[in-house]
Amino acid sequence: MILIRRWIGIFAVIVCQLAGIALFARGFFPKKIILTGHGTYFPTNDTTFSTYNEDGEGPMFDKMIFMVVDAMRSDYIFSTESNMPFLHSLINKGCAVGFTAHSTPPTVTLPRIKGITTGTTPNFLDAILNIAESDSSSTLANQDNWISQLKCQNKRIHMFGDDTWIKLFPNHFDRVDGTASFFVSDFTEVDNNVTRHIDHELKEQNWDLMILHYLGLDHIGHKGGPTSPFMPIKQKEMDDVIKSLYTSLEKSNTLLIVAGDHGMNGAGNHGGSSAGETSAGLAFVSPKFAKLKLHQKSPLLPRSDFNYYDRIQQSDLVPTIAAFLDIPIPINNLGVFIRDFLPLWKTKKTRTLILEQNAREIANILESNFAGFLTVQIEDQIMCEANEDYADLDHLKCLWWSLEDSFDDENTVYEFLELASSVLSKVASNYVESDMIFGIVLLCIATIIASTYIFSFLKDVKYLRNFFFGFVILYAVSMFGSSLVEEEHHFWYWAATGWISMLYIIGSRVRFRDGINWFFCLVLVRIIREWNQTGQKCSGDPDITKYLSLTSSSTLLWLLIIMTYCSLFDKIWRNSFSRLPGIFSFGLSFITVISSFFFKAVMAYESGEPVPKWMLNAIEANSVGTDANDKLVSLARFFFSSIGAGILYRITTVVWSPSQNNVDNGRYHLITDICYLTDVFFVNQSKTSNIPLFLFLGLLRDFLAKAINRSFIFSSKSIGDAGRFYKVIITIISITGIIMQHVTFFAMGNSNSLASIDLSNAYNGVSEYNITLVGALTFLSNWVGPCYWSISTLMTMFEDDIRNLIICEIFTKFKLKNSIKKYKETAFSMKVFFTLLFSSVAMLGVMGACLVLKHHLFIWTVFSPKLLYVFAWSVIQFSVVDVGLSALLLITRAI
Repeated sequence: MILIRRWIGIFAVIVCQLAGIALFARGFFPKKIILTGHGTYFPTNDTTFSTYNEDGEGPMFDKMIFMVVDAMRSDYIFSTESNMPFLHSLINKGCAVGFTAHSTPPTVTLPRIKGITTGTTPNFLDAILNIAESDSSSTLANQDNWISQLKCQNKRIHMFGDDTWIKLFPNHFDRVDGTASFFVSDFTEVDNNVTRHIDHELKEQNWDLMILHYLGLDHIGHKGGPTSPFMPIKQKEMDDVIKSLYTSLEKSNTLLIVAGDHGMNGAGNHGGSSAGETSAGLAFVSPKFAKLKLHQKSPLLPRSDFNYYDRIQQSDLVPTIAAFLDIPIPINNLGVFIRDFLPLWKTKKTRTLILEQNAREIANILESNFAGFLTVQIEDQIMCEANEDYADLDHLKCLWWSLEDSFDDENTVYEFLELASSVLSKVASNYVESDMIFGIVLLCIATIIASTYIFSFLKDVKYLRNFFFGFVILYAVSMFGSSLVEEEHHFWYWAATGWISMLYIIGSRVRFRDGINWFFCLVLVRIIREWNQTGQKCSGDPDITKYLSLTSSSTLLWLLIIMTYCSLFDKIWRNSFSRLPGIFSFGLSFITVISSFFFKAVMAYESGEPVPKWMLNAIEANSVGTDANDKLVSLARFFFSSIGAGILYRITTVVWSPSQNNVDNGRYHLITDICYLTDVFFVNQSKTSNIPLFLFLGLLRDFLAKAINRSFIFSSKSIGDAGRFYKVIITIISITGIIMQHVTFFAMGNSNSLASIDLSNAYNGVSEYNITLVGALTFLSNWVGPCYWSISTLMTMFEDDIRNLIICEIFTKFKLKNSIKKYKETAFSMKVFFTLLFSSVAMLGVMGACLVLKHHLFIWTVFSPKLLYVFAWSVIQFSVVDVGLSALLLITRAI
């Protein structure tokens, strides 16, 4: 009956959490004011404006090729480290004009394409929709953009490349061939599918706009980082494409724009707000630009801030393209016409008209957001004539008043445009605060329910109760500091050190030598936390991973990897398959481990990672005559099949076992056997440089179990108090599991930035894009550490032989009936409550920070990504993995 009540409590907490998350997300995520309809030319002071044409000569350009190179950071195109000599020669001749284009976070493809085509700031929720290939809610079919403007003029539009364009612009393209944007293992075919159309398209010339979106460079970044040996090769390939396009169109009136949608960070990922991620390369290419005499030189020396030439906003492309092609500016555009190109128009009148259209369009948006902006009252004129310091919006009104009669002063127009763009890009979302507050209330209810159970459970173990409640409250409060969110890993590293030190002191009071295991735990935690530098400030600092990733360290790295796999083989052989006859046990264990090892070796080789020479012959011999992707897919599927078969075999031994009391039946050490099998799976889903980390994680797991036993069982003075005794054990293991989940998450290179999401193992065994499989593998490859400790905590809690024997003896000595079963049921349910209480308070902290700081400068770059992460932690890691795994083991009668 008690167990049923606890289950009801667990269910109530999870329901409140999920409902609270849904409500808060609905009220928080941005719903900016979007003007409907299509942009038109605004009437000017002199006449009804209808075209930028001068003397009937037509638009500045008749056609345009818009070439997007995904993740093309500015240094890839402009620095001395780039491999694009032809484009450099065009810049030196003046036939190409370079810029660094600022990509507003989130720096992922879908919101960036929205920004480039509409001129708006991105919706943060698009970062999530970016991975959903089948999603149609993010379409731009009903939002004005320069693609739609051209379509309205019956222009012929062809698109080849990333199929995100097809999702955003349904029924806009006269000819289209899309490629899946998330199959990051493909470096070549994904781009060949674009390039193969170019010769035909250049020959036929039956288009007005051609869009080319290349994905290979982005995929190389995700797999091998920005310094991958494949990066210069891909840059040269893109340079050759530019050369082919320019050579064919040099004598035609065609504009070529080469643009990156975003950049990438030092790990090759993107989504955040670092300098590398927000600095995209941009080049306008045409012989017409030579008359501008800008005298740009290329290549330039590398810069740590990635600023090359002038830095503009990506949205500035929109009014610039509109003027070049003689179409109205999209109605929601916040971009500013690029000033360097104004001299292309011969007359002052036309240049003024271009800026006037841009200013009137943005003033229209200001009126929509700030009613009455276009109406200048007497008191406004008095304020402006006083020439005092005033707020940005008042300053804008004064500038608009000065422009109403004439737009001839370019400096004043640009001052108005740039300030207006800045103000509008920071306009607060239309938050629904009632939904946000109600969501927080539901989380408070979940917290109260979980706290009630924990408080009752620990009423006679006050020092652990006080520590846990103080710990979770401190964590929640830390979420109100932007720097603490960015550098959250320090909180968990300090928490791990402090927690182990506290247990060291408490557990070693009787016999000091009992603390030796805690000392080794502290040493191992120190090694683990140095494996990857993470966070915002120190992510580029030296660490163990960077050292092991050097070519000179490849032998050491792979020796450590081999040691890791040997350790895994020993554990599987002696545990998971030990009930099988000797030869079968050895064979299945060897096949399971060697298939994973060979997959990781081939994957490292194909991704350009350093591999020792003594391994190359074996890898190359098995790769001759086979497609690399097909080979990797086959190897991964074989490994997954072997792991799945092993887990299924162990579960069936439980189903068939006749009695739970017989230690020789299938239930005995089920969690341990599954744990060792999943260890291999977690290794397989990790980056190559992180594989040796599992050696130290395994040692830490063993030393923690020994330390808990020695300090709180062997030397415990309260061991006779069975009730208090098992509460202490359950609490220590549960808290340790929560802390180690987070420590390992950050130690593997993760952070609270979307840019740290690693896709390099998200396609293991996947031959084509599948949102369900890729989504699951993405989560597992990024939450490898937490998942590792989820099952390790269960193993430590329920299947420690020595502890179980002692507990059995204690319960037998005191003649406590059904106490072993009661211990396991209590341990299960209270472990879940510890997890749910922490997740509830963590979400309260982050949601509270987002509510209170909703107008904060870093709300979309720091707090919003953290909100998404805490949702993933709470819904997937804690509710699905932690609670779901425990429930599954309970259902299968394993505990």
